[in-house]
Order: sequence, then C-alpha cells, then structure tokens
Amino acid sequence: MVVDEAAAPGWARALDGLLEGGVYAFAAWTVWYEVALVTQWSLWWPARVWLVVAAALLGWRAAAHVRRPGRPERRERCPQPEDQERPERREPPNVRERPARGGAAGPVAGEPEARRGRQARSCWWQAGAVLLAAVALVALSALRESIGVLPVVVLGMAVLLVGCVQLGVRARRAPLPRDVSPASHVAHLAAALVCLAMAVLAAGRPGSSGDDVYYVNRATWVAQRGTPTLRDSLFGTGALPTIYGGGLPLASIEGWQGAVARVLGVQAPEFVFVWTVPVLAAAAGWGMWRLVRTWATRRTAVAFLVATAFTFFSADSVVGHYGIGAIWEGKVAAVAVVVPLAWHHLTGLALRPRPADLLVLFALGTCFVGLTSSAALMAPVMAAGALLAAALLRSWPCVAGALCFALAPVAAGVASVLGPGLGGAAPTALPPVQVFAYLFGVDTVMVALGVLGIVLGPRALLAPAAVVAGCASLSGLAAVLPGVGDAVNALTGAGPVAWRVVLAIPVAVLVGMLVTIRPPPVTNLLRRRRALDLVTAVAACAIVTAVIARGTPLWSPRGDALDFGAWKLDPGALADVRSVLPLATSPGPWLLPPGQMEVLAMTTTEHQAVVPRAYYLTGLPPTQADVADRALLFDLVAGHDVAPEAVSAALHHLQVSLACVGTDDPRAVRLLARVVGSPLEAHGSMLCHVG
Repeated sequence: MVVDEAAAPGWARALDGLLEGGVYAFAAWTVWYEVALVTQWSLWWPARVWLVVAAALLGWRAAAHVRRPGRPERRERCPQPEDQERPERREPPNVRERPARGGAAGPVAGEPEARRGRQARSCWWQAGAVLLAAVALVALSALRESIGVLPVVVLGMAVLLVGCVQLGVRARRAPLPRDVSPASHVAHLAAALVCLAMAVLAAGRPGSSGDDVYYVNRATWVAQRGTPTLRDSLFGTGALPTIYGGGLPLASIEGWQGAVARVLGVQAPEFVFVWTVPVLAAAAGWGMWRLVRTWATRRTAVAFLVATAFTFFSADSVVGHYGIGAIWEGKVAAVAVVVPLAWHHLTGLALRPRPADLLVLFALGTCFVGLTSSAALMAPVMAAGALLAAALLRSWPCVAGALCFALAPVAAGVASVLGPGLGGAAPTALPPVQVFAYLFGVDTVMVALGVLGIVLGPRALLAPAAVVAGCASLSGLAAVLPGVGDAVNALTGAGPVAWRVVLAIPVAVLVGMLVTIRPPPVTNLLRRRRALDLVTAVAACAIVTAVIARGTPLWSPRGDALDFGAWKLDPGALADVRSVLPLATSPGPWLLPPGQMEVLAMTTTEHQAVVPRAYYLTGLPPTQADVADRALLFDLVAGHDVAPEAVSAALHHLQVSLACVGTDDPRAVRLLARVVGSPLEAHGSMLCHVG
C-alpha cells in the first residue's frame, strides 16, 4: 500500500508483484476463455501461449514492485486515537490572548489543560460506548438460539452505521495523521513463514468437497477433449442440458486447470488437487497480509497471526472452509484471494489514490468472474459498500474503483440472466438464521469473536480505512436481514447460493484488528510503548486461546495424518475406479457405489456414472434423463431396499454396461447376482457384472 510498500524489503515487494502479476494473468485467461466458450475453440494451444504470457506478467510486475522508489515525504506513523480526536494545531500555545478590561490583550492560563481534559472525557465516553456495545453484542450472540439472530444483526448494523458516519465526518475535517510506520522486516518474514505453513497445510489436508464432482469433471473434460462445453458432461457427453442452474458457466478456472494439465502432461485431478493447492493457499495468505498491512494501524504481525489462527480454527463456518479448506475450488479462491485484495486496493484509493489501483481492480473483477458465478452476487455488494464509503469520505477515486471492480461481474450477471435457460431446480433462498450460522459457526465463543470483529474491528483503523472496513461489514451484514435473501433470489435466481453475498466481509482480518485497538490512557503508563505492547500481547493471547479452545481446526478432528502428493479423494474409492477403468465394456453408463461414482466423474469423461452425485438429479429434465430409473439404481448401491424386477428394468432401460456393488453390502450383492443371472467379478472392494 502507499504507506507500506516502499519501505517493505525487496523480496516482500517482489511477492506483492507476483501476486499482482497472477491477477493480470488469470484475468487475461478469463477473457480468452469467454471467447472460446462462445466459439467452441480448443483451449489446448491457448494454454501454451498463456504460460509464456503469464511468466512475462509475473516477472514484469515483480520487477516493477522491486524498482518502485520510496516516497519518504508520504511516510506516516501509525495514528493514535488521540491524533484522530483533535485537529492539528500549528503551534500548541501555553496561553491564549483575549482583551482585558482595559482593552489590552492578556493571557488566559490553563487553556491547554482544559482542552486535554475535554479530550480525555471524550475519549472515555467513546471507550465506554464501545465497551457497552461489545457487552450487548456478546450477550445477544449468546441468546441467539432463544431470541433469534435479528437483534444482534440490527445492533451490529446500527453500531457500524454510527461509527462510519462519525469517522467519515472526522476524516473530512482533519488530514491524515503523519508518521505511519510500515511493517518491519521481521513482520514480513513472519508473514511469509505463515503463508508457507498455509500452503503446506492445504497441500497435505485430506478430504474433498461434494461440489468437486462438478468442478473437477469440467477440468477433466477440457483436459481430455479440449473445448469447453455448455452442455452436461456428468451424465452424458453433451446430450443433456447441464445441471448447472445458475446461468451460463462463465467460470474459467476449470478450463484453465484442464488445459494447463494437458500441456504439462498430468491428469486434471492431479493438477487440481496437487499442483494448484499450495500456490493458491500461499496467495490467499499473502493477500490477507496485504490487507492487514493496509488496515492495521499498529502491530501488523500480531493482527495477521490472530487472523490466521481464527481462520485455522473455523472449520465450522465459511471463514475456514472458504479460507484454505477447499482452495482448489474457484469460489473458495475468489473469497480467499480476490476479496482481500479488492478491499486492499479500494482502501488505497480512499487513502492515497493511484491510477494503477483502478486497473488492478478491473482485473480483480475479471478474475472474480473467472473463479465463480457468485461474482455477480458478491461484487455488487462489495461495490455498494465501497460506494457508501466513498459517499461518506467524498472520494471520487473510491467511486471509480468500485465501478471498475463491479464492471465485469455485473456484465457476467446480465449475460447469465439474459442467456438461455440451462436447467436447475426451482431455487429457494436460505433463512437468515442459517446464513448467520454459515458465516459465524455454531460455537458461542467463535460467534461472539466474529461478531465483535466485524462490528468493532474497524474502530482500530485510520479514519478513511475505518470507513471502508465498516462499510464492508455493513453491506455484508445487511444480507442477513429477513427478506434480503429472498429479494436477491427473486432478482437473480441464485436460490440457495444467494447467502454468499455475506462472504464480502473479510471476517478473519477484522477479528485480527481487535488486537490493535488502543485502550484509553488510564495513566501515563499506558502512553508508553512497552505498556501498549503488553496490552496487545495479552489481548492477542486471550483471543488465540479462546479460538484454540472452542474452535474446530481445519485438519481432521479424527487425527488423520496429512497426506502430501495425493488426490483429495477417498483412496479406497479411487483404487476401485482405477481397477475397472481398463475394462472393455459396451457403451452405456456405469453403476458403482456412491463414492466410486463420484470419483469416476472426476477422473474420466470417457465413461459416465449413472448418478455421479444424488443432489444433481434435481437439475435434470425428469423424462429426458430417466431420473426415476437413475434414482432407483442409486438406492440399490446406497443400501436401500428395492425390488429386483425394478432393478432389472432400470438396468435394461439405461443400458448400464457395468454394474458394481460393494462387497460390504451382501444384500445388494445377492440382488445384483440374481438380476444379471451370472456370477459377479471381483474388482477392488466391489463385485461387478460387465455388460
């Protein structure tokens, strides 16, 4: 940022440049992908060109950041609350002149002391109000199961709105305080080590997401066939409309993963689960560090460590899952990388405008589209928060930045709404209480910390940055109000994913900001730096201890060991699928146990599963896709009772060419052997009939 970048060590500025170059490179890929999606051109040869262009962009931006000259005249110190409370004075006089009785001017003693007294009282009043709000927020969070989530949401929005208006007025009246000290070299090194730890944890963390069946299948399709498709690739090879019900599949990350995997000569799942995970996790960590450096007025390293700890122990909420929990998915990468970088540059426009920030924000908006269809939901919410901050700060550069960021997502949303209907069940928005639980989790301590972070965390920032952060929380928290999800669903048809608008709030970073809040000066002792360091250390230890004690870690609670270099799939199911792939079968779908059918859909598009995922059956046309027969066969392999005659008819109707059941289900083994009338072959942990 303007305050911090020039004074950062060269290697840290190089990492800033690499991250920015990656943004430009993926934005360029997204533009080309949209062209290829319309024209149905192959993505294999553009991937070769893109690798060269990406390397050039990464080197260019890294070198540009390293060469960026320092601007000492703009270096400022971390503002203290008392700096923001009083406007600057040219000379602090000890006395004030006023006319005496005889007409001559005479001094008035004690004026500085009286002014300091008024400032101290004002400081104490504000501290008391913040403390009262904190107590009320914690109490309402604890009572949410009995009184609902509306009271805590309304109170939080009221506190945020009052604070944003107050700080906006203060920022317009007084210039930015001078003397902002950048993060130290040690802080940068600590942040880099934390990012490395995030990459290691994400790479070794076992487990996959149910949504990977769709996303990795699209990457595998491009790796094996070259062209992106608008049709279904899970249940067939383009004969059915896609089960994707959110409009046009404009996300380009799956096409990128498949095309680059083809160029590198690896399988798409390997590139998705092994190659991209550590890179994206490290990028997410460094993007969080850039935002912390922009927002934290002091103690940047401590704030970053607290934010990271909160992320690591938030497996029960989207803070953890959309941090590095499934970073290989586009929507998670969008939240973990694009959102913090966007708030970083929007805050930079509010503090020290640079034309380069506008270009980066436009590229970030384009990347948003390439990562997730939810960009059309989240980017306008973020832009609305930035526009509100711009209105309070009267900042035209911030207005321009918000528009640049939202341009591509809004265009993508319009294209999806006006595009052809692509199937999908009738959408329904989630209730506010469920959205609240998604955002903050279920443990009361973690919920209270999250609420305190997004409501009171902005109070620790500089006045302009505090307004931006407060408006970010305000715009996202408004989505939890009753009726907002239904309105978003009615406008966009987003249905159950309309809740993702709350992901515009960088919750973990705002929780980290809590340790940078400066307490009121009770005595002269608290004005000393060492005493403030002690207070910060105590607060950080208390938060981290509470997070570790009550949070749920991202690594498996069952104590599963980290598994590096492996696909994030069930190893038993993967072995079973690999054992049947060499089989020569007639054309037709394959019936396998549920887990094996999911893995089959992610590893190949040469063979289709009868039901790659049960949830996707609702997105198919009932008659055209023989949904009833597919559901009946899924019940067979899922352990439910079904009639042998119905199974025989469904196998014949769907022309199933391979039918397998698990050896641990003797009932299904007997039924399948009876239906096919011949012994079953053993393949892995399955018994199969080859048609």
